[in-house]
Amino acid sequence: TVFARMAPFQKAELVEALQEMGCSAMMCGDGANDCAALRGAHVGVALSEADAAVAAPFTCRTVDIRCVPAIVKEGRASLSTAFSMFKYMALYSFIQFTSALVLYWFDSNLGDFQYLYIDLPVILTIVVLMGRTASAEQLVSARPNGSLVSLEVGVSLAGHILAQTLFQAVALLVAQSQPWFVPVEPDPEEKNIVCMENSIIFLVSLYLYVGCAIAFNHASPFRAPLYRNVPLTVAIVLLLGHFVYLTAAPDSFEEDFLELVPFSGTDPRVFILLFGLSHLVVAYLYEELCSSVPMRRFIRRVRRKSGPKNAYKRIAAGIVGEAWPRASLRLAEREAS
Repeated sequence: TVFARMAPFQKAELVEALQEMGCSAMMCGDGANDCAALRGAHVGVALSEADAAVAAPFTCRTVDIRCVPAIVKEGRASLSTAFSMFKYMALYSFIQFTSALVLYWFDSNLGDFQYLYIDLPVILTIVVLMGRTASAEQLVSARPNGSLVSLEVGVSLAGHILAQTLFQAVALLVAQSQPWFVPVEPDPEEKNIVCMENSIIFLVSLYLYVGCAIAFNHASPFRAPLYRNVPLTVAIVLLLGHFVYLTAAPDSFEEDFLELVPFSGTDPRVFILLFGLSHLVVAYLYEELCSSVPMRRFIRRVRRKSGPKNAYKRIAAGIVGEAWPRASLRLAEREAS
């Protein structure tokens, strides 16, 4: 539909009408006589550098609409990245909560510097760099999920929460059956931090944090692959390298600083490495499954969506097969009579 020779207030009314129908309205103009429409649209793009163009959130230096696909790609990438960061922060809290809960069972807990190491060098670094992921090169027809309270987010989070709980609990249960395991002898007067239960849970949980970060930054239709985010990739490699160093052969200073038990032999070190790296693979594959086409189709069936929610989709469905605009239909009826 083409609207021509419109007054400034009519442009604003058209944008409002589209929004009332449930459309996401984008307005492009020079900012001269369409300031109200640029301000009222969901996305306003001023195709001018004049002073009047400040009414629009976005300004394009070229006087054409080539910037529109770029804005859509960046917006979808930002939304997808924000959802990934939300899921990562939620899962980080659950991982740390599970670690503390398991250790409480043995009258132990994570040490102060262990909490500090997790929160600053690990979590803060990953979260800050996750936001640097670029948008995908191609603009796809699909749209990212627009609600945090949705089945897609719930299925993803529930699976990762279950996986991290099982990995930490099973790691400690299996370790207790090994000949090299020395159980803690709780002292009611002490915090009982320097023990084998604490060291195993702490080291395994480190790999869980990085595994979830890799899983939530996998390539999607809206964001570039993880390796394109060079700072985040370098940070993950360095963190994994330091985790392996802490597991395999830490020096005495780091053992004392992080209150770790010095393991004797290679068996406990290999055991922790296997559990940590196995979770990385499981988390990545599960997130790939959650974003796959079969999973999306399954979620649609579970929702049992009877019809479109937005008014413009219902209108479009109602005019399928009809002559449009309706003036053509009335003209055909008059000619037939």
